[in-house]
Amino acid sequence: MEKSPFETDSPEQIDMLLTFFLWECPTSMIPSRPMVREWIEILERRGPEFASAVAACREFLEPSVKGNLDV
Repeated sequence: MEKSPFETDSPEQIDMLLTFFLWECPTSMIPSRPMVREWIEILERRGPEFASAVAACREFLEPSVKGNLDV
């Protein structure tokens, strides 16, 4: 099975991915809440250099963030 970019990419690459998927992508591409929770788990396992990415994912999951889907 091929690994996810969240398991292999650098912190800088992850930041670019998250900027797109959490804040810039079209509505049809917004990740589900369970998917974002999975990303958090992966990034937490990768260590403290991914703390800002984890924080961005958690911010996205806040109920006040526009556009996040409760699926």
